[in-house]
Amino acid sequence: MNETEVIDMVAHSSEIENIVVRDEEQNELETLVRSSCPLEVKGAPSKKRGKISILIQQLCRSRGSIDTFSLVSDAAYICASLARIMLSHFIKFID
Repeated sequence: MNETEVIDMVAHSSEIENIVVRDEEQNELETLVRSSCPLEVKGAPSKKRGKISILIQQLCRSRGSIDTFSLVSDAAYICASLARIMLSHFIKFID
């Protein structure tokens, strides 16, 4: 799997399914896609999968700044969940 596929796999995880896309985040998400996402974003910024992909790339690849409070909060939630999600997929892979 390449990095884009791994990020997409995480975006489909049930652990972060309660992430919500809000109207007030759209401008910043679209700006982040253009300026800070070196990998392909599967799903539009207006969709949950796209939002999660953008935030993971911000956290792990670009380390740019996020200004909207709800995006900061969602990014922290994804960051806290990311290690557990990756560990569970790794354990499934080696079993």
